[in-house]
Amino acid sequence: MAAKGTASFSTIEGTIKSTADDLGLSADKQGAGRINVGAFLGATGGGTTNSPPTASFTYTCTDLSCNFDGTGSSDSDGTISSYAWDFGDGTTGTGATVSHTYGAGGTYTVTLTVTDDGGATGSASQSVSVTSGGSTGGGSGMHVHDIDHYMGGKSALIDFWVYDSNEVGVGGVTISVTVCKEGGSCASGSGTTDSNGFIEFKWRNSGSGTYTSCVDTLTHDTLTWD
Repeated sequence: MAAKGTASFSTIEGTIKSTADDLGLSADKQGAGRINVGAFLGATGGGTTNSPPTASFTYTCTDLSCNFDGTGSSDSDGTISSYAWDFGDGTTGTGATVSHTYGAGGTYTVTLTVTDDGGATGSASQSVSVTSGGSTGGGSGMHVHDIDHYMGGKSALIDFWVYDSNEVGVGGVTISVTVCKEGGSCASGSGTTDSNGFIEFKWRNSGSGTYTSCVDTLTHDTLTWD
């Protein structure tokens, strides 16, 4: 009957006896007296229920690294005593604010569970998407894995894939290219690969024909062009 937590039978029995009204009798089986409900509830903190806490969190991510903040969680009738995190990739953490780095890009379900000073819990979940700003395969260098040319209407489309030495796509690579049409002109452009190491260039209204492409430069924060 405790407001928060549990009480053993012997504890409840002892509290009932100690708060009972003495009837002033001397009979052998009079007991401890008349139960005083008000005094008993006052002694045990009973008569109320513990409302569960409300979990809430915000987050920010840069590439694969995220910062999580659960300080917006609240408890209407007490305080929050612990914060437990499930990052959705098989790892966990504790604390009101935590940082976590994922091993690969993707979307993960992150769950925060808070426990209040009475033992009640509350949870909140959010989907968190992260992308790799660099190589996901741990390679030491990078190279152009493939180039593909095809037509999209009247425009030439040129696809590039950049991989590391472990043949894993490299994100965050700045690539500069020159594309030439046989018997015609050339065009240049630059852009940044996505988390899979892919980028597509479009030469608008260039018309059908035979195209050749040349990669002029590849730059990355940590990898060098092989």
